[in-house]
Amino acid sequence: PAIIKNQVFVHEQTTTTGLVTTTVLPSSSVSLISSSVPSSSPTTTVMPERRMDNKQSVIIYITVPVCGGVLILIVIVIMTEEELKTKQQQIEIHYRKKPDAKGIAFIIGIYGADGTDEDVRNMSSTFEELNFAVFTEKDPTCTQLACLVKAAATVRYPLNYKFITFYFAGHGGINDSGSPYVIPMQLEGEDRKILHVEEDIVSAFDGTKRTCLFFFDCCLSSGTSLQGPGSHNLSKKVKAPPGCLIAYATNIGFKSAGDKIRGGVWTHYLCKHLRDPQPLPITTILAKTHDDVIKER
Repeated sequence: PAIIKNQVFVHEQTTTTGLVTTTVLPSSSVSLISSSVPSSSPTTTVMPERRMDNKQSVIIYITVPVCGGVLILIVIVIMTEEELKTKQQQIEIHYRKKPDAKGIAFIIGIYGADGTDEDVRNMSSTFEELNFAVFTEKDPTCTQLACLVKAAATVRYPLNYKFITFYFAGHGGINDSGSPYVIPMQLEGEDRKILHVEEDIVSAFDGTKRTCLFFFDCCLSSGTSLQGPGSHNLSKKVKAPPGCLIAYATNIGFKSAGDKIRGGVWTHYLCKHLRDPQPLPITTILAKTHDDVIKER
């Protein structure tokens, strides 16, 4: 589908089954494919990247409400220079195998969620058909996912790689300010660690000078109801840097639907419309996906 042709595009859409936030995409002609193809959730503040000798770290302050006050937990996600370099080399191996691709797709799955394995297979095969290099990551921990994000945003891609796509399937939620987050693989006995969509993932790709597409098939609610949002502050809007689009399987305050057979309902229909032989604008693809999800309700 053609995302945009020789024009500047600004779009923001909120529905009960999907939240899409986009900022200005590059005015140059770009095309994705051709026709041939908890309400008491912790409040989290992410501090700027720090360097510690040969290590890079992201310091996350988590404020947890407790009786009579708050408890501040400090989580330091540390990746060594060697780990980052190794991940960058792994990514380079993938794109060298497909030098003529239009871009690279990072497909991440947390396999504790129903149907995630099917989501990963479906998205991987879809983007392979769209002539993308595909990099899959299964059950990354918080540190591993943060390292992948950093590596993916800093690798020097071939000039013909116009797109970077990031897809996450697994568990997620929102904090009290309405900021979405994803939950990486949790190691036994460790405290829960999360990565916020805007601060920890999307912002890393700011300045890449490529069109970046982010797809998240995860719940955006800490509640159990499928009927509507909980008592969260829904005033916060996720901001996408220039050239980026962020799309969710559901709206803030809702849960994402899926099963073990087809995987996520939203992902199932997203792949269907991405494979449409007739090139379509990405907003049309997302609208058609939304309509199909609504019909299943």
